[in-house]
Amino acid sequence: MRGITNIFKKSTIKTAYRTTNNIFNLLASEKHTSGRLSGIYRLICNTCNQAYIGQMGRTINIRYKEYIRYIKTNKPQSAYALHIRNNRHEYGPQEETMQLVKTCTKGKHMNIWEAMYIKECH
Repeated sequence: MRGITNIFKKSTIKTAYRTTNNIFNLLASEKHTSGRLSGIYRLICNTCNQAYIGQMGRTINIRYKEYIRYIKTNKPQSAYALHIRNNRHEYGPQEETMQLVKTCTKGKHMNIWEAMYIKECH
């Protein structure tokens, strides 16, 4: 790098260094090694089409069943379940209501991806 800088030092051309160690490259290069699909998901209210973004370390089937249980037992453990119960809205089958939008492993990367999807959604 210094050699290139020295070549252009006497000219009007300015050199700039660019890092490859940025958040996009760190997140894009993340490998999912587990056989279970964990990651960021989106839940849709069938009545008003409001979206809820969340993260899971379990399979999508198990997480969806948890939401149904929260709705049926009126447990305030989920903003989505509270929305459905308080507004008397409808939830649909898993295929229509819940989708995995980003596969990633649990940890700080999952938190970053979730924050990005929440910002995009709202």
